[in-house]
Amino acid sequence: MLHKLIKPFIGLCILGITYSIGNKIYLYYTHNKAPIVTIDGLKVDGYYKGSTEGKLVANNPYKIATTEAVLDGKPFAGIPSKMGSRKFSHAFTINTEQLEDGEHTLTVLSTDASRRANTSDVSITFNVDNKALAASFVETNYRIDQGKTAHIKIQTNKQVAKITLKTLNKVFSCTPCTPTSFSYECFIPIDCEDAPMQYDIAAEVTDHVGQSLKLSGSLEIIQFNFPKQRGFSVDSEKLSAEKEISTKDQVLQEALDRWAKESLKQKQWYGKFELPIQVRRITTPFGEVRITPERGRYMHRGVDLVNMPRSIVWAAQNGKIIIKDRFAMSGNTVAIDHGLGIVTLYFHLDSFTDIEVGDPIKKGQPIGKVGMTGYANGYHLHWELRVNGTAVDPMEWTETIY
Repeated sequence: MLHKLIKPFIGLCILGITYSIGNKIYLYYTHNKAPIVTIDGLKVDGYYKGSTEGKLVANNPYKIATTEAVLDGKPFAGIPSKMGSRKFSHAFTINTEQLEDGEHTLTVLSTDASRRANTSDVSITFNVDNKALAASFVETNYRIDQGKTAHIKIQTNKQVAKITLKTLNKVFSCTPCTPTSFSYECFIPIDCEDAPMQYDIAAEVTDHVGQSLKLSGSLEIIQFNFPKQRGFSVDSEKLSAEKEISTKDQVLQEALDRWAKESLKQKQWYGKFELPIQVRRITTPFGEVRITPERGRYMHRGVDLVNMPRSIVWAAQNGKIIIKDRFAMSGNTVAIDHGLGIVTLYFHLDSFTDIEVGDPIKKGQPIGKVGMTGYANGYHLHWELRVNGTAVDPMEWTETIY
């Protein structure tokens, strides 16, 4: 009885072995898929210092015979050349102190053990940063008039991940002056009604490998005596008519608040800002204190510029159109985002040119014509410049290169 059972069992074993060998031979000659190999532990474009750990990981239907690792075009000994397995996780170490600061590339070429010798390569580019972080304010103490812009610069010894600056109970971000610069800048608006006194400036600089340092400075706000005006008014019937055909002013403010947060992350302008019309005279300066029947006491947070009715209004600088609409107070309105939270506003336009929200705009490109729509009793352009949502004197930006 036992003899009768053993024979079929042996036969099945031989058949299984034969099938296995046959399958391996078949795969050896027919396998045509590239090896699947990944480099784990290193992030693409990541920054590293000191000894950095990584893993070469494979999970393949056919074993990998060899790998060839190259770092910046030179053989890298941290990864063995012979593998002989279809699944593995090989840890390796890169001593970044033996490399120059900057960009490096690790490439691994893998070849499987099949007849076809299928290959694949995987590369990862990373950065080395072993330099100790150093930074300082270009100027430590700033004295700025109410209604002006504080342009604060910080110099570093390398490109950094971020710089945050705190003053006036607000937090600001600094950005590189140019894409590859070691000099960073921050625009801080001084509101017309910020209290004249000295404020602390606290900055924290953090590099790409987590090193950080703190800087301190001061910002003194100088009181400015803004002019006063009485007797300004707009016909009530005109105001009622504007409200009927216009979008609510609250919509404009909400849109500006949103765009202040979503402003382009890179500077779009170059050089000075230009006056948006040929100016015959300035009827209302920035910051003038007004008392009117319709609005009570308020500060005029732009400049009123006068030229011939329906004369051309053009963009003061490069940017993007973010608002084109009609509002009860500002009338036909255009807003341009110039990047880094800098926005210019053009009020009371008679009409618009062929522009739409989202369009890029160039300095000097026409956007409309001088009008008296909205809260206006004569043809003029109300021109306003806001920094991170706060109106500042736009004339300063026509006289200074930021």
